[in-house]
Amino acid sequence: MMFDKTMVPSEILYYFNEPQLFVTKQGSRSLLVIKVAEHDNANEYLAVPTSENDIAKLKGGTISLRSAFFQPWCWLVKMDDEFGIRDSREVSANEVPPRYFPTAGVGLYPHHGRISDQTVTDTVTQPFMTFKFEGKNLSEGTISFSTFVTLISETYSSLHKVFSSAVGSIGSFSEVQLNRMLQIPMRETKLASLSIEIEHPLIRPPSRRAKQRFVAIDREAAHEGLTAASQSFIDAVQKIDSLARLNDLEQYFSYNPTTALAALAQLAPPESAAYEILKIGGTASNGQFTTITVDAKSGKRIRDVYKQAVRSGDQKIGNVVEINKPSNTFILEDFIGRKTTCVVSAPNFDFDINSLAGQRNIRVFGQFEKRKMRDKLYLEKIESEYGIVWSK
Repeated sequence: MMFDKTMVPSEILYYFNEPQLFVTKQGSRSLLVIKVAEHDNANEYLAVPTSENDIAKLKGGTISLRSAFFQPWCWLVKMDDEFGIRDSREVSANEVPPRYFPTAGVGLYPHHGRISDQTVTDTVTQPFMTFKFEGKNLSEGTISFSTFVTLISETYSSLHKVFSSAVGSIGSFSEVQLNRMLQIPMRETKLASLSIEIEHPLIRPPSRRAKQRFVAIDREAAHEGLTAASQSFIDAVQKIDSLARLNDLEQYFSYNPTTALAALAQLAPPESAAYEILKIGGTASNGQFTTITVDAKSGKRIRDVYKQAVRSGDQKIGNVVEINKPSNTFILEDFIGRKTTCVVSAPNFDFDINSLAGQRNIRVFGQFEKRKMRDKLYLEKIESEYGIVWSK
């Protein structure tokens, strides 16, 4: 978030010699700010996103001060006596010194008495997304440890596919950088019919050292992109499941050949698995929280069509993991880990191949050559989720 030059209070909630706790406006956003430290040439403040509803709860004694400040991300801001900003850095709640948070159980006013602290997860009744695995082997009060580890890992891997493209849309990042930046908060899991609930994904603030390697990040744009990616995924899962039930899934590729099919193929109930039903819940683009049920029969069709797609001789879908400009080639890795060397077959290649660095979920077409070490594809066309990138 880009701040103005100052953080002048728009509403003071507590004053002692100077504003100690106040609300300030930054563009269209409101921030709740509390003074946490004094330095030789500046005062330090903790700032968090807030809303009129949150402030009303704080004034009414519904939530404690600590609850109001314990947000997924916040800012440590140094200001002069006139509230001119000298320095600011974004941090997660876990990176804030514990002494900076208000005392546990304390309300805004003394007459509020003691108030139970609530975390962000406690105050949210509806999870951002849900994944529930049901089956005869998951309904006896226990779950195999290996099954638990596998399902958790597969769910994370699928979500990483869905959300990493949204992060990649705001800059070019390596796989290592994406893994460090993208955080997916998860609620406490429920065993016996394993239920996984996640909160809105976060972009982890890079360390000071890492900032030298990262491009500037528009965190608000990333947040909106992650929300849109989730909605697109739920829309696509609805479409894929309905086509799978009709045994007409092949046409999905003319509809939207993106990450959703790969993510769903990874999670859909396979044959002879510990679960027979997968339920995915999330908010669709119409704003409604929707739950889609994928059974084993649809799961098999989804997996079969996906395998056929990624192994198709004249096309591949995956992520660009390496570029060799002198030879006009790049390596594409699909979602099952198979790598293909993509070769530019046009005599006059007028496309900057370096612009493909870090590109995810692209589709390439061309003449396929099966090889012992690594397959080759002599390119004729490159497509992204947004249309044709290059064509011979």
